Amino acid sequence: MSQKKIVALGEAGSGKTELAMNLAAQIVRKTGEPLRFLDMDQTKPLLRARDSKDALRAYGVTFTDQPEYADSPLMPYGVNESLADPDLRVILDVGGSYAGALHTGQFAEAVKRAEALCLYVINPYRSFSDTTEHIAQTLEAITWACHLEDLHVVSNPYLGPATTAEEYWAGHERLKELLRPLGMRPEFRMAPAFLAEAAGDPCILIEPFLSRVLGYDPAEA
Repeated sequence: MSQKKIVALGEAGSGKTELAMNLAAQIVRKTGEPLRFLDMDQTKPLLRARDSKDALRAYGVTFTDQPEYADSPLMPYGVNESLADPDLRVILDVGGSYAGALHTGQFAEAVKRAEALCLYVINPYRSFSDTTEHIAQTLEAITWACHLEDLHVVSNPYLGPATTAEEYWAGHERLKELLRPLGMRPEFRMAPAFLAEAAGDPCILIEPFLSRVLGYDPAEA
């Protein structure tokens, strides 16, 4: 809760947008402070934060104006200004690809000056993260593109709504093994709320925003 600036990165399908949106909602709800969500995703991913604006606004999260062209967003306004404001809480949802990260690279110095916490989400069950080589290649490409190196890995061993506690922990242990040759380790874990008891603490609990886009109203929660 003390972190004012957070950047969420990861391949498409890793869970980074779910993490970014849930953190935004949880932080506003717990602190009562304004938070600005910057949708930096320049691709067309599985889940788009801008499609969940109404759900996030129900919590008090704000968005900057973000024009779109041919269903792809242009860079949101006020990125540097948002990062430079020492009192404003900001979350950046960075595109889940090399191209998406490349667009964010222009703000790398502002991110560093703001001492933002950069979270890199990995789902070991995804095909692009199932080997050490895959993870290393993706990390190298994305970190080069966005010019951010101080990344903190978030483990997201999620297989879908039927994920069991055994599968969750097996995936987490698998990710630890995959990262060991790289001299890295998961520093955070995220888990769906239905596995809260099994996941234990400390863990970032996630309520799928996709269900909210399809009709769930978080203001009634």
